[in-house]
Formats: sequence, C-alpha cells, structure tokens
Amino acid sequence: MPVLGAIREGYFYAQLGLGTPPRNFSTIIDTGSTITYVPCANCAHCGAHMNKCYYSRRYAEMSSSEGWLVQDKLRFPDNGSSLDFVFGCENKETGAIFKQQVDGVLGMGNNENSFPRQLARTGLVDDVFSLCYGFPAGGTMLLGDVPVQPPLQLRYTPLVERRLHYYNVGLQGISLGQKSLGVAMGEYAQGYGAVLDSGTTFTYLPTAAFNAFLGLLNDALQGKGLHRSSGSDPQFNDVCWRGAPHDFKALDKVFPTGSITFAGGASVALTPQRYLFMVGRGEYCLGMFDNGWQGTLLGGIIMRNVLVQYDKRHQRVGFAEADCNSIWTAPAALAPAATPQAGGPNVTAESAPAPAAADAAYCHTSSYKVKLSQATANKQAMYDACFAAKKIAVKPKIVDSKIMPNGCITMVQKVPSSAAWEAYSACEKSKTGVDNKALYEPLNSMSGPCSNYKKATAC
Repeated sequence: MPVLGAIREGYFYAQLGLGTPPRNFSTIIDTGSTITYVPCANCAHCGAHMNKCYYSRRYAEMSSSEGWLVQDKLRFPDNGSSLDFVFGCENKETGAIFKQQVDGVLGMGNNENSFPRQLARTGLVDDVFSLCYGFPAGGTMLLGDVPVQPPLQLRYTPLVERRLHYYNVGLQGISLGQKSLGVAMGEYAQGYGAVLDSGTTFTYLPTAAFNAFLGLLNDALQGKGLHRSSGSDPQFNDVCWRGAPHDFKALDKVFPTGSITFAGGASVALTPQRYLFMVGRGEYCLGMFDNGWQGTLLGGIIMRNVLVQYDKRHQRVGFAEADCNSIWTAPAALAPAATPQAGGPNVTAESAPAPAAADAAYCHTSSYKVKLSQATANKQAMYDACFAAKKIAVKPKIVDSKIMPNGCITMVQKVPSSAAWEAYSACEKSKTGVDNKALYEPLNSMSGPCSNYKKATAC
C-alpha cells in the first residue's frame, strides 16, 4: 500500500476503503494505536472528513476520539477484493484529531483488534507487516511477508513482552559522532519502555539520554559557523540552528552521525535526517525531546528511509536501510509466504528488475481546492477505472501529496516507465475529455516532491 505524508505534515498516512459501498478514508499509520477509526456520517462533533461496542481513546496531547465499533467491508486498493473488518465509527473527536487534515487513524498496534492482526486471522497474510517511511515524503506499507526489489538484508531485535499494546524493544544504547551517550539500558526501559511508534512524529528520550545527546551535539557543532535560533513557532521551546546547508543531503558535512543499537545486534544509523527537521532555508531544529521518566518513543523521524518489519510470528522487529520510494513488490502482495530460514533475511528479491527512477516519477499540480483525502481518492478512482478498462497494465502510485499555501493540491505519482505514463494520460483524457498531460512534470529524481511546480497552473 502506498504511504503518503511527511514529517513536515506531522504524520504519514494511507488510504483505506471502508464501508458498503466502499468509501476512501485517509488514516494515520499508528503502531501505538490498536483501533482503526474514521468519522461517521452522523458525527456530532467532527472535523470536515467522511454501524455495537463503544470505544473511547484519549491521547497525551489532549485530543480524543470516541464512537461505536462496527463491522463492515474493507477493500484492498491493489486488487479490489474485500473482507469483514471491525473499526471505530466516530461520533466525537477533539483537539488535534479534530483539526488534522486526514480522516482518522489506522491502528497497527500490538493487540488482537489492530488492522494487521485482523488481516492475519483471515489467513490472507502472515502475521507480519512492514513500514517504510520515505524521505522527504511518501513511502510504502507491506502487508504480510512480502518480497521486494531491490533485496534487503534485515537485522532483527526481539520484541519485549509487556502488558501494554506497544511494540517494545530492548534499546541498548545511542551514540553520536563515535561517542556513546553513556546512558544505561535501564534508563530507556523505564516507564512504558522503548517503543516503536510510527504515529508519533518525533523521538522522545528519558531526561538523562536527552541531555547527553544534546551535550554531544553542541560539542560537535562548535566552530561550524552555526547560530542558535528558537525556530518558527514561539509556543514551543525548540532547539534550532541557522546557517546550515539548505540541502538536507549535505547536512552530514556539519552535523554528526550516530547510531541506535538494539538487543540482538540490530542497529539504525542516526543520520542528521533522522534527528533534525527543517523550519526554514538553512535552519533546522532538533527532532528529539525530553520525555522525563515516562519512557522512550522512537517516532517516524528516526525511521525515514528505513524499512521496519514487525514480525509477530517470530516476536521480532527487523531493520534495513532502504529507499522507501523505490521499493517495488509482486502484484499478488496478499499471499502468505514461506517461513524464512533462521537468521536469514525476511525480505527477498523480486524476479523483475526495478524500474528506472528517472522514468517513474511525475508531479501534477492541480487547481482544484478540496480536502487532501478527497483529492487522492478521486485520483485513485481514476486509476481503478483505467485499470478495469484494461487501458493500463499497472496502476500509478501516489508517493506524496500536499496542500499548497493557497489550498491547491500537488501530487507526485509513480509508474514503472514513461510509456506506462503515456498510457495512463491517454486514458485520463478519454474519460474526462481534458488533456492534463501538460500539467504533469517529470522528475529526474525522488530527491524532493515537486521541487519545481508547473508555472502555468493556477497554483
């Protein structure tokens, strides 16, 4: 399934077809939540988004969702098949949930009510899923034990059993610039422990670890010509710097790289892109925060361009460096795979070669002003119609979408080749009567979503 969103938007999300007849909803991918929920048509207090057990969820930032648990159809975006699925039908939401652009939450948490666990019980997929958040945006979600191209070598850490619904791991240590923070493993395990939380934007460390990390970072930046700043939002006490390279890829020339090491020998490189976020040209803020004694939350920023596999069959989590916007899978993704050999990689090679990235990405800036979820749903409906009419052999994939300052929508869409894009453009023209081909801009690389927007459009 395609992943949309970015750290700059505050979350990564996926489109989910729910109901009879199916309706598309945009849902935040959250391994810290166990219930999937979207607004009901008769919602008493919901933002402008989309039949019995009652549910209620409260979050740390004081937002909430409540409503009824219902059973209806879940439709898969790749092949149109559907199955029975239990999810929350909201009738009230508050705080950030009420204000956010997306419709709801896709509960990927560690219990029997979650989206992946319900899928596994049907026998359609193994009890495995993978998240790969792209940089600077987009990504891929894999349901089941799915082969990908190019092949990846995963390194695993055991899941730590706790009574909570989180994916807890043993965090052994963090280093920065070849120096360890010097924090004992027990510090990371306090509170709710060390948790992989895809629905949290940033990373939250115990006080001792946060202070040590900031101290090492300040030492490493001495003499680099940077100036401390307070960031763009005065209501937050952010730690920021001005005078850094504007290109995110050049940050490692100024900011140090470290690593996060887990029990069992797995580790994730802690590059500047995984602990900093941009607030202005050449200005970056620290994407790590002091979490007191409550625990350690490893949010989405840490896992940008890392494939994270949640393998409940073997009670483990795997990590592999990956270009998350260039991962391609077999068309029949929803099929149980053979159990891997012990110690071997759980993600293997696909027989077909990966498409050339230069031919695969196209940017479309549109002049319509609607909700982001509706815009992507409209585009997905066009993909489905062209595919059903056999006008295209492969559906395009939306790898990023955003709302521009004036409310217009911009999308980055990906296909296997330029020829495939020609076929889709012709189909779109035949169904709408409008030739939108001039509004699509090829991208030479996936280094940034629509770095040059079409000047001729209303946006």
